Amino acid sequence: MKEKKKPKGYWDKAHCKEICDKFKTIKVLSEQYGTVCNVIRKNGWLDELTAHFDKKSVPVDWKNNKELCIAEAKKYNSRSKLSSECNGAYIVIKANNWDLEAFAHMGEFPDTDSDRLIYCYIFPDNSVYVGLTQDPNNREYKHKNDNRSTVYQYIQKSGLEPEHFQLTNFLPVDEAQKEEAEYIEIFRNEGYNILNKIKAGGIGGGPIKYTKARIIKEAKKYNTKSEFCKGSNYYYVVAREKEMLDDLYPNEPKTKKLTKWNYEKIKALGCKSRNEIRRKYPGACEWLVKNNKLAELFPNKISKRIELSKKEIIKISKDCISRSDFRKRYKTAYRRAVEIGILNKLFPYLDLKTHFTFNQIKKLAKGYEHRSAFKKDHNKAYIYAKDMKWLDKIFKFHPGEEFTFNQIKDLVKHFTNRTDFSLKYNKAYRYAKAKGWLDKILPNKQNKRRK
Repeated sequence: MKEKKKPKGYWDKAHCKEICDKFKTIKVLSEQYGTVCNVIRKNGWLDELTAHFDKKSVPVDWKNNKELCIAEAKKYNSRSKLSSECNGAYIVIKANNWDLEAFAHMGEFPDTDSDRLIYCYIFPDNSVYVGLTQDPNNREYKHKNDNRSTVYQYIQKSGLEPEHFQLTNFLPVDEAQKEEAEYIEIFRNEGYNILNKIKAGGIGGGPIKYTKARIIKEAKKYNTKSEFCKGSNYYYVVAREKEMLDDLYPNEPKTKKLTKWNYEKIKALGCKSRNEIRRKYPGACEWLVKNNKLAELFPNKISKRIELSKKEIIKISKDCISRSDFRKRYKTAYRRAVEIGILNKLFPYLDLKTHFTFNQIKKLAKGYEHRSAFKKDHNKAYIYAKDMKWLDKIFKFHPGEEFTFNQIKDLVKHFTNRTDFSLKYNKAYRYAKAKGWLDKILPNKQNKRRK
């Protein structure tokens, strides 16, 4: 049962002890008597009244205990481990500025040895953000796209665009930490609004170290090698390189060992080009790239291009009607014409009449049954043929004009029923229907049956 509401001042030490004696875990006590839990924490009776509780269930009161927090911090070699495994102590240490005493044994920033450079973002309203990073490009991208970034949040709030400045080159971590704090002070003294939320010196995490312990821990999440490969590909690749897969999955077939490549082995393969080695031996190609040996083994030869002469290009272009036709059919010749500078002479931007002849348009229209399809593919030729009134000579009839009886009779020869005819030549079908020619040209079979 949950506690009934008591009058103010009821929960003194004696009443709290009476309740605590009935329970063995803090979880059950908090569920049924939440007020009692709060009272014993506030008054510092937690350790005394819960002495008989299961020790694992009793939360440690870090808040008012500096010595306990420092003692807990000394069990860990880094801040990140303390934060992940005992976050309560870490939060209290940071809130009370006990960093120097609690983290003295850890060194400045032992989690990563990478150097950092210092940068800043200055807004037009004299607001500034100062930071340090080991990957400037990635950090810049995050500041502009990640909604968790202070810079991004301020851009959205103010609508202002900041200027990015690199203040230093790469420095050792301890120097970078001091420099960042100094730059923040300089900006503050000059009257800038400091946007930094976290205390100067935070360098973030370094790159992931794929240790054996981490790989084993990750591999336990998956039952097979294929699942491991799909779910955590980076861990899988490292595990294969370290020849750990067979130990992690002893019941599965043994994994083929990766070939340990060297320059002599790769040279002995006898590949003649980069494409060949990339296709046949991707591992060897990767080794060459990593060790900067690819150019040495396969010098980047410029592919021999067909150098067409001016006369040859002119001869080829005569078969083409327009620039687009020339470009589609003869790409190499088109590219060479552009390089030489004769494309405008071959196909000048003049009136369309200079481009087409009747035979040229007739040749283009050979593969088309309908004018609409021809217009889509060769609009300029269509427009010119329309202006010259050649469309009726090239195509049998114009969809907008009247049809003769014989024209429709010629079209119907290829059809056995009206449905197919209407689908193929809908306008001719409708015209014949309006004139009453359908029964003469293509009698309806259903009407015959009825008769």
